[in-house]
Amino acid sequence: MARRSSQLALLKDPLDDLVRTYSVNYLTTDPLWFAHQFQDPRDQEAAAFLASALAYGNVKQIFGTLKKLFGILGKSPFEFIRDYDPAIRPDPFESFYHRLHASKDFRILLHLLAQVYRRDGSLAASFHRHFSPDDLDVAPALSRWTDEMLSLSVKPFYESGSLPSRAPVRFFFSSPAAGSSCKRLNLFLRWMVRGPDGIDFGLWSFIAPRQLVIPLDTHIFRVAKRLRLTRRRTANWKTAREITDRLKIFDAEDPVKYDFALTRPGILKLALPEQLDRRHGKGFPQKGAKILRAGAVC
Repeated sequence: MARRSSQLALLKDPLDDLVRTYSVNYLTTDPLWFAHQFQDPRDQEAAAFLASALAYGNVKQIFGTLKKLFGILGKSPFEFIRDYDPAIRPDPFESFYHRLHASKDFRILLHLLAQVYRRDGSLAASFHRHFSPDDLDVAPALSRWTDEMLSLSVKPFYESGSLPSRAPVRFFFSSPAAGSSCKRLNLFLRWMVRGPDGIDFGLWSFIAPRQLVIPLDTHIFRVAKRLRLTRRRTANWKTAREITDRLKIFDAEDPVKYDFALTRPGILKLALPEQLDRRHGKGFPQKGAKILRAGAVC
């Protein structure tokens, strides 16, 4: 293990260079850009949650969906969600869909979030009730928080008041307890906890950046295996945790700071820098892709 750590340590300089290269200038290539269009921290939090929740599929689809969504939500996503009542506004998302999810799923999602905002005032306050600073990482709090979210009443949509076991809205509240990598929720937490650095907001001060876990998506999994940050074959919570631990070799207090930069080559279909490529095998093919090129998968 010591030898492996020593070998991995050689990656620190090129990885730090990657972070400097793919900085705030590349924010327009990320769903987080939509949350940056708002100035009120309450709107930033609400927009960030929705942007992360819908960060699945290819980049063109994600951006198209988010553009439509925030067009519906208007000037204040926070106020829209807090005041949302499915009985008064039965279907503001008519004909709205994103891959696995249709209009009803977005109505249910907003109904769940509205209950939290009216009760706690923010997602931060809601999550904080489940968090302990003594936790190694965010897994225990994530598990408890998602359990609570999925236990909220959905009476306007289901007579029983409970979500069916296969309700598509459950997709938005994956849990480490079930082994999920929780990519979208870890992405949201990264945006809320890290920073402010022009990319991440740094709105939630009660969680330390060292307690975050890498948002494990297609790009991170592929790069991590190429850089030998993991040898695991399944993109689950254990793999996300292992990759995060390896990244702590480069920055023990803020390992997830590498996430944004490491995902840019895959999203933009560009080659990995030669310094990383030379030590750890072939990189991504250079295709001269433009920003937001269709086909890049998140």
